[in-house]
Order: sequence, then C-alpha cells, then structure tokens
Amino acid sequence: PLAVMLDLSREFPGGETSFGEVLLGEEPLIVSGQVVESSGSAVPNLDLRLELWKGKPDERTSADEILSTRTDLEGRFQVRGFTRATNLEIEAQSSAHIKTPKLELPIGRSDVHIELTRGAILRGSVRVPVGMDPAIIGITLVPADAAEEDARPMAFGQVAENGSFLLEGIPAGKA
Repeated sequence: PLAVMLDLSREFPGGETSFGEVLLGEEPLIVSGQVVESSGSAVPNLDLRLELWKGKPDERTSADEILSTRTDLEGRFQVRGFTRATNLEIEAQSSAHIKTPKLELPIGRSDVHIELTRGAILRGSVRVPVGMDPAIIGITLVPADAAEEDARPMAFGQVAENGSFLLEGIPAGKA
C-alpha cells in the first residue's frame, strides 16, 4: 500500500498549518526473503513471527512491536511499514519442521534466507478404558537417554476423540 510519514514532532502554533504537497510512496521495507527446506524446495503458507526493537541487541529487554506474516506459494515473504525499531528477530513457525533458532537482523534486510529441515512424523493411537475420553490425554515425547532433570520435550500432541495422535517436527534419528 501507499503511505506517507509526516513529522509531527515539532510544536505547531494554534490554527491551521500547511504541510504543502505530500508525496505518497511505498512503505519502507522491514524485511524480505525466502523460506526453503534443506532440499531447496520452497515452504509455502508458513507463518513467520517478527519481534522488532530499537537499540543494540545486547541491551534488549523486550519487543517494541510484534508482527507476523506468511510466505507465499514460492516461500517468499515481505514485510513493509513504518517503525522506529532498528533490529528484528524472525522465527519460522512450523509443526512439520525441526525448530530452528530465531534470526537476529537489522531492519531493512532484503536477502533473508531461512532453511528448514523437515522432521519425522509419529502417528499412532491410544487405547483407553471404556468410558474414558481419549481427548483429555496429552502426549509428550522426550529423549529416552536424557536424565530426568534434563528431559526436554521434543514434541507435544493431543489425542483425538477416536484415540489417534500425530506428532510432527521431530528430529530424525534415535529419540
């Protein structure tokens, strides 16, 4: 969309003030790029979460703005708008892929390349006693060799009413 940014930081006298002719233009680029799988194929319709902040990354306490966008059919994304932020953190959100670290970038980057690795999918079903609702059961997958205090969940799932479950985005290999 076309937009204009007007400087309203100065003091205006009472009455009418003319800005003169205002030129509409494309909003400034916040970030753009592409999301692909490790095979090189595009990842379409993927949600991306952006946290924007002003200042140095090591001085950051919280996000000043939180935005979201979605990749197109070619895995491309573009976010435009006015912001006072100087940096951003972008995260790809996909249940079918292994979680990747967030990327920290300066505002205005146009060549962002995010590569995701498709994870394993575990599918199964749970048998429950007669009269028990399987939908109240949650499934948590933790590595078998992790010490109890270090056991970080690899995946979460909910059992459906028919007793089936599906866990996605699990790193391939021995769990």
